Amino acid sequence: MKSRIYYLVIAVVFLSMMSTSHHVSHQETRVLFDEYHAQWKPSLQFSEFIWTLEAKGYIVEFSDTHLDSHLLSRFNTLVLLTPSREFKAYEKEAIRDFVESGGGLIIFGEEGGIMETEDILDPINSISTMFGIEFDSDVVSDPELENQVPDTELTYKDPKRFVIIRTFERHPVTWNIFDLGYIIGCSLNVSSPAVALGFGNSTTVADGKEGEDVVVLAAAEFGRGKVVAIGDKDFLVGGSRRFGAHDGFLPYGDNERLGLSIMEWVSTQSEEPADSDSDGVPNSTDQCHNPGCRIVDSTGCPKDTDGDGVIDCDDRCPQVAGLSSLNGCPEAAEDTDGDGVPNTEDQCYNPGCSIVDSTGCPLDSDGDGVNDCEDQCPDQQGPDDGCPLPDADGDGVSDDRDQCYNPECTIVDGRGCPRDSDNDGVNDCEDNCPNQAGDINNAGCPSQPQFCMGTLMTAVLIGLGSILIRKKK
Repeated sequence: MKSRIYYLVIAVVFLSMMSTSHHVSHQETRVLFDEYHAQWKPSLQFSEFIWTLEAKGYIVEFSDTHLDSHLLSRFNTLVLLTPSREFKAYEKEAIRDFVESGGGLIIFGEEGGIMETEDILDPINSISTMFGIEFDSDVVSDPELENQVPDTELTYKDPKRFVIIRTFERHPVTWNIFDLGYIIGCSLNVSSPAVALGFGNSTTVADGKEGEDVVVLAAAEFGRGKVVAIGDKDFLVGGSRRFGAHDGFLPYGDNERLGLSIMEWVSTQSEEPADSDSDGVPNSTDQCHNPGCRIVDSTGCPKDTDGDGVIDCDDRCPQVAGLSSLNGCPEAAEDTDGDGVPNTEDQCYNPGCSIVDSTGCPLDSDGDGVNDCEDQCPDQQGPDDGCPLPDADGDGVSDDRDQCYNPECTIVDGRGCPRDSDNDGVNDCEDNCPNQAGDINNAGCPSQPQFCMGTLMTAVLIGLGSILIRKKK
C-alpha cells in the first residue's frame, strides 16, 4: 500500500513539473493582435482561443493604431486577421524588419468573395507576398460527404465549403495534426521562401485547382523570424452562433492544436538566418529559389558567366558561350586535319597526328627532327625512326662509325677510339695523369726519382773526410 502511495506522489510531482515547465516556456512570449487594420476584431473572433493562449502563459495585447518598429519591438509575435485597411509604406517596412530580426507573424485570411467585397485582398497580400505567400480570390470546397465537417448541414452555408483537410507536409507546425476543419476559406499561392504545409484532398477544388494543388496552409522562414499564413480564420472561432446551430469550430478535430502549434513555432526565434535553398544567401535578401545550385551572385540568383543562358551550375563550358542543347558548350569548330585545333587557329596541316602544340603543329619533344607522332623514342634523339643507333660498346659512337671496341671506356674520339690526350701511350680512361706524359708502368704519371742508400752514405763519408783534412792543415 505504501509503495502505491509513493509512486502516486512521484507521478503527481512529475506531472506538476511538466505543467509548470510548459507554462514557463511561454510566460515571456508577448503576442500583439492588430485590431486597427482588421475587418473583424480578433478580441471577439478569437476570444476563446486567446483565453487558451493566456492560460498557457502568453501575454496577449491588442493594437488600435498604426504599426511601427517601436511598437513591434515590444512583442515576439504579430497577428494579422483579415486586414481591410491599407498598410502605410513605413508599416510594411516595420513588419518586414520585425520578422527579419526574429519576430513571428501569423496571417489569417477568408474566402475570396468576402475578401474582395470587404477590401481585404490587397492589404493582406501587400504583407504576405513579402514572404512568398499570396491569398487567392477563391473558395475551397469538396463535394465528398466524408471530406465535410459533420453537422454543417444545420448552417445556412453550403456544406461543401466546410472541408476536412487531412494532407500535411511534415513540419513543426503540422506535428500531430491529422484533421483540420477548414471553414469557408481560400487557397494560397506559394513561392520562395515559403513552403506549402496543408493541401486539399483528391476531390478538393478551388477555382480550377484540384487535389494537392489546393494549398491552404503555408510557412516561411525569413531572416531569423518566421511566418505562417492560412486562408481561413473561422477554424479558431468558438462559441459563436454565426454559423446557425453550429457553435463554432475551435473544438473540432485538431483545430485548436494547430492554432497553438502555429503560435509556438512562430514565437521561437531562429538562431541563424534562414536559407531555404542552401545557396549561402539568406531568404531575406535571396531573390531566386535555386536548390542544388550554390554558384550564385549576391542576390542569390545563379550565375551565367558566359551569358549564354545556361547557368554555371548546369554549364559544362561556363567560360565559353554555347548552346543549351550542348549543356552550354559551343558547336564543334571545323578541324580539317582532326588534330583538335580548329582551322581558324591551325598553322599546320597534319592529318593523322594529334600530338600538336597550340598552333596545331606536330611536337618534337627531343628535338631530333622526328615529330612525336612518328618518333619511336620521343624522349631520345635519333635519326630515321627517332631512336639512337646501336652502340655495342656503349661509348656514345654508333657501331657504323666506331673503329674501336672498348666497352669499358667512354672517353673516345669521333672514331670511337680511346683518347690519349698527353700522347704517353696510356689512354685517358686508364691514365691517372691524362694531361701530363708519364710512364706506362706508373699509370701514365711521370716516374719519381729514386735514391740508393749506399750512394748516400758514400757521399756523407767523403764530405766528412774533406772537413777533417782541412782542420789538420
